[in-house]
Amino acid sequence: MEGQERPAGPVRLDLSELERVAGGAGGGNPALEGMLARVQEQRLATIEAQIGTVLAGLSDRGDWLDDADRVLRELRDDRPTEGEDAYGTFTDHDGQTQDVKAWLEASGIAVPDAGDDGTGTRQEFDATIAQLRQGIDDATSAQGLDLLRLQGLTAQKNAMPPLPGRR
Repeated sequence: MEGQERPAGPVRLDLSELERVAGGAGGGNPALEGMLARVQEQRLATIEAQIGTVLAGLSDRGDWLDDADRVLRELRDDRPTEGEDAYGTFTDHDGQTQDVKAWLEASGIAVPDAGDDGTGTRQEFDATIAQLRQGIDDATSAQGLDLLRLQGLTAQKNAMPPLPGRR
């Protein structure tokens, strides 16, 4: 076919060309098969690593959401009707007692505290509750997106042909 014009579309290979490209009509090319198996193993390892990352994120975010719900309950319970009240403490998902204000600030939620004394007015509690609710909504949305991503990765993994020696 050297020097000849190639037709558009698929080209039928004769046996000598098939031998050169794929190792022949009757059998596969061991080097090509080995390379394809390595690529498939790498792809599977990549998908499994991504699944692990998503699962870890889901777990961490689940713990954060659990703590955020506990903090929200504590803020509602401690919300003053008049004057000021302390932000208080809560028991986190690991059973540890934590300071509400410190946990909120560590989570990136600004806590209004005009006197910088760990207490807040009703309006400061309301502002903190609103910010925490927004954080919970954002984390819940991210959780849903990660679940969809996990579903897609699992589908990709399940669609892969079995690796030789692995079922």
